[in-house]
Amino acid sequence: MHADTGLSIRDLMLYRTKNGSRWSAPRGIPQLEEEGIVRGVGGKHQSSQSVARTSQEARRRFTLAILAARKARYPKALNGGRSA
Repeated sequence: MHADTGLSIRDLMLYRTKNGSRWSAPRGIPQLEEEGIVRGVGGKHQSSQSVARTSQEARRRFTLAILAARKARYPKALNGGRSA
């Protein structure tokens, strides 16, 4: 996805919650130690943010921009293959 800043963000995750709302975030960077990937409770690997948003409002705007760009480029992608 290309932002108005001229940045090209190449590795984004799109998520959908159980209630149907969507959000987007850059993929996290796995935390590493000498023994390998750091794992937390339940064995899930721990990661750090590659890009941080400064507020909930910034996170909301980021997600809306990513979803709009995705829909413009791939109109059927977020609708289970159906046109919006």
